[in-house]
Amino acid sequence: MHRARGCAAFRETHAPVALAQTQGAPAGQKLTNQQLDSLTAPVALYPDALLAQVLLIASTYPQDVQQAAEWSKTNSNIKGDDAVKAVQSEPWDPRVQ
Repeated sequence: MHRARGCAAFRETHAPVALAQTQGAPAGQKLTNQQLDSLTAPVALYPDALLAQVLLIASTYPQDVQQAAEWSKTNSNIKGDDAVKAVQSEPWDPRVQ
């Protein structure tokens, strides 16, 4: 369960930033080096094993991850073990929970 909390923390802190920074660019336009650096620099702070797990889960279960992010936003008052217990009834893959 500790790894799941790490994934959630990563997703909650960095996914919105990356999305916000790339939404302003028109489709097909290349990002500048500065934009790429601002997107990837925070990711470099995490261990490779955690990044591999997050990326594997996100690419395998994208709808579950999206629903979990929405749940997390809606239930932002539920934290830690209480949040882990609350999502056990959700139909998501256990690695997303």
